[in-house]
Amino acid sequence: MEALSFLTPSAMNTKTKMRWQGNDNKPKFIPATGLQLKTSAKLSARAEILNNKREIAASSTPQPLREKIMKQLDKGILLENGFVFRQNFTVRSFEIGIDSKISLGTLTNYLQETSLNHQKGLGLLADGFGSSPKLIPRDLIWVVCWSRIEVDHYPSWGDVMQVDTWKYRSGKSGYGCNWHIRDFNTGKTLMRATSLYVMMNKKTRRFAKIDEEIREELKPCITDSDPMLPNNNRKIIKLNIDNADHVRTGLMPGWTDMDINRHVSHIKLLNYVLEGVPCSIIQSHELSEMFLEYRNECNGDR
Repeated sequence: MEALSFLTPSAMNTKTKMRWQGNDNKPKFIPATGLQLKTSAKLSARAEILNNKREIAASSTPQPLREKIMKQLDKGILLENGFVFRQNFTVRSFEIGIDSKISLGTLTNYLQETSLNHQKGLGLLADGFGSSPKLIPRDLIWVVCWSRIEVDHYPSWGDVMQVDTWKYRSGKSGYGCNWHIRDFNTGKTLMRATSLYVMMNKKTRRFAKIDEEIREELKPCITDSDPMLPNNNRKIIKLNIDNADHVRTGLMPGWTDMDINRHVSHIKLLNYVLEGVPCSIIQSHELSEMFLEYRNECNGDR
């Protein structure tokens, strides 16, 4: 285990904790078992062939049905009466890095995609990212407050990942989102993640509280469950440029870094943080855990 500290651009105001581990001693963790996933009645007859791609290919199921099932998994399906969303992703050639493995930034893109598709499947997505029918008239959007990620294994080109996501209530001012990524063929856990979302006013850029009407709108997707990776109220020590092990300056947001909510995407901010890691660490270690706390917005002006 090797500790690493570095300073990110002050404009981001993003606090980060990272843990790196040598490639010969990768971290292991037990997959979460707190949420037992069951297929809906409509898909129960196909449940046995949803688990393994090789079983689908070798089964006696007619070819048109096999293809239909695979397309469903790629587009995503709702499970547990809509409380859980599952989607498959195949790692493409332009998503891997110099080590032939997928990047953490791409993995987090999958997290965002499944979360948004979950809301879309329930009719709770409107007017871009992080919005819903009840939020639009109030100029409110959901934004990420903090994220915690643990990676056990990074997939390679051609690997198929199965992503499960579900949401849970978190206090009076937000909701949490869990993700569990597995290898589609083996069922092995690849990654777990949890994020906390809070509401922000698009005009004032200030946080807002959830009222009963919005809480009622969220009911179709909020489960009575716990975060897979809790925050634990961990405090991130403020870094001093004179004490930092490594300093990277000159990272400035560009127009292509902005998302539909007119600020730098939280995934782009993660990539900014990783740009501060020395090449010597990147080449000899794999990132096994990261905790990010977003303190302020980052846009093209600062």
